[in-house]
Amino acid sequence: MFWDTESFIFPAALLTAPDAARAMLDYRVRTMPAARDNARLNGYRGLQFPWQSGLTGCEVTPYYCSPGGGIHEQFVIPCIAFAFAQYLHATGDDLFRRQSAWPVLEGIADWICSRVLPTPRGYEILHVVGNDESVHDVDNHALTNGLCAWTLREAARQAEALGMTPPACWRDIAEGLFLPVNPQSGALEKHKHDPRHLTKAGPDTTELQFFPFECPVSETVAAATLRHQLSLAHTYLGMPMHSSYFAVWAAQTGDRALAGEFLDQGTASRFIEPYFQFIESSKPGNPWANRTATFITGLAGLLNACLLGFPGVTIGSGAPETWPRRPVTLPEGWERIEVDRLIVRGRHYRLTATHGADRAVIKALGLLPPR
Repeated sequence: MFWDTESFIFPAALLTAPDAARAMLDYRVRTMPAARDNARLNGYRGLQFPWQSGLTGCEVTPYYCSPGGGIHEQFVIPCIAFAFAQYLHATGDDLFRRQSAWPVLEGIADWICSRVLPTPRGYEILHVVGNDESVHDVDNHALTNGLCAWTLREAARQAEALGMTPPACWRDIAEGLFLPVNPQSGALEKHKHDPRHLTKAGPDTTELQFFPFECPVSETVAAATLRHQLSLAHTYLGMPMHSSYFAVWAAQTGDRALAGEFLDQGTASRFIEPYFQFIESSKPGNPWANRTATFITGLAGLLNACLLGFPGVTIGSGAPETWPRRPVTLPEGWERIEVDRLIVRGRHYRLTATHGADRAVIKALGLLPPR
């Protein structure tokens, strides 16, 4: 289990196979003692879930992945919190909230508070490795900081929902967490130690904060970040993880042609004959261009794009009918996305996203049969 699980595979399972999604979260609940020990070993409070873990929940990341193994790839921790919150919104399971989700969210929030450093710029998170593992020991990784701020706000909301008063420091740190914004372009930088953010999209894409995650930034910063990163998409398309999301980000700007082009270059190029197998990378000579495996994380990313990204759906605490949040822009050549069965809060729903519609439509079909 590592970052791929909650960030890519979990969302696709949540609305179509919620029992499988629950099993992923049950694993995190079961391995909380190891996460607590991991935090103590590194000098922090709360829960520090490992970058990569197995049966016991202890850190098992090979050291060749980055200096110190996965100890510094800490953006996985708020991603786990995001998955727990999504599950609560999609299922409305109050018993799970009290018994399982709340201890995890509280533990991660406590870890964030012990991990940040107060500085004249606010609160900073230093010495991490981002999802671009080729760059080590960076400060203020934008995705890590943005997700940590989101997690603290969500933990505070869940505490209040349970009738508790959250620590004041959670909101203070959430408001004060430093995000690196380029003063010339106005776009979010990946972090402060890598000049390549101006020339290379890489795997460390800052616009993950806008989809699939929901980290609020100003409209001006969001627009500048999307413009900059989309201009660099050619440096990444066909690589692992985020290629399908580039098409979503292009669609969010209203550019159907670019979204279709990105899908062709970044996703369709990775389906190979004779079995329509989806490989990790289609870039020739790339170390991930392994033609003997199927890259499930990438397939999940494509499903997430179709279930949530292109339809403009954000899973929230309101009724599922309110989840579509923006006009529907589909890639060129696509007219409609239809999903016959979503499972939300014990009911069947149907999703229809028609290009040009003001919003996608999520319609209840009926209760699930008793189990």
